[in-house]
Parts: sequence; C-alpha cells; structure tokens
Amino acid sequence: MGPTPLNDQQIHELRRALLDRRREIVGDFKEVNDEQPGWNAEEGSMRTRLPTHPADEGTDEHGRSTAKQLAQIERDLVYEIDEALRRIEDGTYGRCEECDQPISLKRLKARPWSRLCLEHAEEAER
Repeated sequence: MGPTPLNDQQIHELRRALLDRRREIVGDFKEVNDEQPGWNAEEGSMRTRLPTHPADEGTDEHGRSTAKQLAQIERDLVYEIDEALRRIEDGTYGRCEECDQPISLKRLKARPWSRLCLEHAEEAER
C-alpha cells in the first residue's frame, strides 16, 4: 500500500476528529453506566436481572435487544477508529484498502475512519 496522500496538517486534523469521536463514544458508555446502576452500556445489558411484571417482559426484552445492537454498533465504530489511528501511525491512512487510491479528503472529513474510497464503499454496501 502506498504512502498517505495527506499532508501533516490534514492528518493532524483528522487524527483529532478520530480521537474526539472515540472519546465521545467511550464517554457515552461511562455516562450511561453511571446514570443507570446495573446497566453495562458497553455490552448493552443489565448486570443484574431485576424482577419485572410479566406484561413488561416483552418491552424489556425489546429494549435490551435494541440497546445491545446500539452498543455493538458503537463498539464496532471504536474498533474502526482505532484501526484508522493505527493506519495514521503506519503511514497508510487515507488510501483505499481495495484499490490503493487516495480516499477523498471530503469523505475522510465526513467519516475519518473510512477504509474504502467512495466507489468501493458503495460496492461493499450492495
């Protein structure tokens, strides 16, 4: 894979955006855990199972399922951010993992954890 197509200033700004987003996600996990004793936001689950009224069990299960899905999405995003930070360190950040062409700065500013150029990202979504 070729070297990063970005200059030092662009890399600095994008690294800052990645770190800020990572901090925001991790902070959200901590905030939810602090506000709701027994809730593990990172896992999207309760640490303890409190008794509920039978009529509430379906709603509770749906809420837990949704929370788990959201927590997984955020864990996946933290992983993608960490991988982008690793690519910055190894000098390959900003290049498409499929075609090795530069990822547009506009795309990186919108999604700094992007691994693929827009063309290959659209292909991957199909």
